[in-house]
Amino acid sequence: MNFLVYGEGVIKRGKYSYYMDRFLKSNLDIFLNEAIPNKWDGLFIITGREGSGKSYFTSQIAAYCDINFCIKYCVYTPQQFENAIDYCKPESSIMWDEAITGANVSTHASKISVSIVSKLTQIRKKRLKIFLCFPYLSMLNKYFIARSIGGFYIYAKNFADRGHGLFYDSTKLQKLYFLMKEKFRYNPQDAIKVVKPNFPFNYPNVLTLDEKEYDLKKEKSRIDMAKNDSRDLWKDRLKTLIDHIRKNNGYTWNDVAKLYGIRRPTLIQNLQQ
Repeated sequence: MNFLVYGEGVIKRGKYSYYMDRFLKSNLDIFLNEAIPNKWDGLFIITGREGSGKSYFTSQIAAYCDINFCIKYCVYTPQQFENAIDYCKPESSIMWDEAITGANVSTHASKISVSIVSKLTQIRKKRLKIFLCFPYLSMLNKYFIARSIGGFYIYAKNFADRGHGLFYDSTKLQKLYFLMKEKFRYNPQDAIKVVKPNFPFNYPNVLTLDEKEYDLKKEKSRIDMAKNDSRDLWKDRLKTLIDHIRKNNGYTWNDVAKLYGIRRPTLIQNLQQ
């Protein structure tokens, strides 16, 4: 697929109007006019540090690729993503936005990988456009790095100057990923200086979703994920403690259940939920 063609335009989606870089627009048009009609799907990865503007940019290209894109198809959790895949119409855009940072990023990268891989058959059958926002490219599953149509690196030149990006086709994205995992594993962002993008671009400060709805859904999702993380941490610690008790005291599962004052099936069910 050729990613070096020209075009230009101001995009209108409902009440939103925004300029789109001519290289960016033309290459999205190639994807929409050539790949989708020939039964291809599209997985795009949007990466860049937290706060750099990935969500605004991704909402713009998701809306360009699907005029019906709305808050319903902006998701934050594996369950929301899987529901969106199950119930969306063919050729829909789905934006998986980041809603987690810090120590739990690695855990969520694994959950994201499992959800996407488990839904690849439906994604392909429905010819969906999936836009995945995640701060660290090197933490994602290498399988769908290779499977993606391409990726975007979004960055800010300083605190007051967002709106800049670089596009990498699938081959360049794989090279970028490899360098981040291997040669530059201690400072992955240095790989950006080595792999030449297909083209740079700028984008405006426009969110193509109702900002209030967007903020409310993101905050609720963040709180729900924090609760789930806490529950998972509790279960992991409990499993470690039970393994220690059984190994060092010769206890059976029935013995452990009596120790906690519950039935054996209840104990095992709680650990598996």
